[in-house]
Amino acid sequence: MKLLLLGLLVAMLVWGRQTRAQKDKSAGCIERAICSKYEHDEIRLRLMHGTNCTSFCHCATLASHDDATVTYYWERQNCSAGTQFDSSKGVCNHVGDFVCEDGWLTPPAQSTQPTPTTPIDCLVSQWTPWSGPLGFGQMTRERTILRLPANGGAACPAQLEEEKQSTQKPTIQSTATAMVSNLIRQPSVIKRGEAVGQLRDLLIIVDSSGSIGLASFETAKTQLARLLGMLCPISDPFDSRFQRAALLEYSSDVREIFDFDDKPNTKLVQQGVNSMPYMNAGTCTTTAFNYAYNNMFNTTKGMRNSTDVKQEVLILTDGQSNCVGNVTSAALKLQEKADVFGLMIGINTQSGMNELTNYVSYPKNKHLFAIEGFQALEALVNEIEKQVKNVPCVAFDV
Repeated sequence: MKLLLLGLLVAMLVWGRQTRAQKDKSAGCIERAICSKYEHDEIRLRLMHGTNCTSFCHCATLASHDDATVTYYWERQNCSAGTQFDSSKGVCNHVGDFVCEDGWLTPPAQSTQPTPTTPIDCLVSQWTPWSGPLGFGQMTRERTILRLPANGGAACPAQLEEEKQSTQKPTIQSTATAMVSNLIRQPSVIKRGEAVGQLRDLLIIVDSSGSIGLASFETAKTQLARLLGMLCPISDPFDSRFQRAALLEYSSDVREIFDFDDKPNTKLVQQGVNSMPYMNAGTCTTTAFNYAYNNMFNTTKGMRNSTDVKQEVLILTDGQSNCVGNVTSAALKLQEKADVFGLMIGINTQSGMNELTNYVSYPKNKHLFAIEGFQALEALVNEIEKQVKNVPCVAFDV
């Protein structure tokens, strides 16, 4: 009797696990939706519906909390060219003898796809709730495409993100969380079916204008050097096999402090940041952006010409440009070369906030971080240091 009861218990546990997996498989995936620890530990990768099996969601840790708990979110990833997502194995496989039906891989004999004459309308998700205030108080909400149109069906809407301005300002804690999730601990990438750390060439552009003041400029250098030491991998982020950094500072003109291949470890990068002299003149941001666009993103400066490496820019400034030139146009050109982030320090007018918002890449809420003064910068970096302890780095494949 005991053996019979034990057998029944094992069968129930297996059936429950299979049922839960089947439920998870059929439930689909919505980008930025919360996923469970079970999904993170057991499933991790799930096909994103309506993508012809070329995109999938990755359940990753993106937020940590003061009580040491974490929240898991689905993040969109794409299979590389010539592969499709095999839901039975949870990896991207080379295209074989299968077809894509309702977003899942099935044998051709089981296909019940509609005839080519049947219009299929685009299908989008519901809007997410409005985010908390980020950047200069911007709040955003998003929706995602769940199914692309076919056979003359209704087209997808052009607007997948909405933004509104709030009178609320983000807290130091929420700004730190945004920086950890989007800059310091970026989502992993998929390489040969495995989640690996993102390789980056990071160009840092630092405002050295007279409006900052020498004491605040020294504070900015110290905290920037600390911040760079928190990137992945923890042991030595700027070991040149992993991340590389280049540094420009600008005021009335531009100075190139070091290139991507000048500082082969984190200690040397931090020393280079701390050695920047204070320029103490105008704020010619257009000149700095044009210099970066025309000179920095090439192999002669040590930038890596590889699809595995992401080019990024981090801008530190206290306000609007006050020199001639179209700074918005220069910023948009720079965004063609790299993913642009901005740490904006100080209180700005509405026109100033509008200009600084245009400096960074889309979506703005993942690229724009703002605090009200240099006196808050150390507190921000302290909070980031606290939060990254609960967000481990993903292993790199180099």
